[in-house]
Amino acid sequence: MSRTALDGFVTGDAEKDYLLQLIRHLSSVHFAEITTCCIMGNHFHIVVRMHPGTCYSDEEIKERFVRYYGDKKTLTSGEIPMFREKWSNRTGIVDKPDEYRWNGLGWHAQPGNRGRVSFIGFLPGGS
Repeated sequence: MSRTALDGFVTGDAEKDYLLQLIRHLSSVHFAEITTCCIMGNHFHIVVRMHPGTCYSDEEIKERFVRYYGDKKTLTSGEIPMFREKWSNRTGIVDKPDEYRWNGLGWHAQPGNRGRVSFIGFLPGGS
């Protein structure tokens, strides 16, 4: 979820259309499948499924590179592994997403939280 820093509903139809277009474009570059999203007046929700870079051929990496950079930059064959990693599901924060405690999955994996349905305790002010 992302929220604006401004009061009120600052995202109109034009901004929502632009954000939707941006989400579509970035998901066509990164190895991301947008499961669903909801764009509202002051924030949005997006559910993304990331795919491993190993599922994509070098040719697909080159196509995504051109889609992102256009003619502004040239991709060398030596850079393909770096972009494969950059655009895949591993950000380098942790080896496994459940090891990152500042997200719902990480919260559920912590001792004492397993089996709890809600992660309200994960949120500021939660119990």
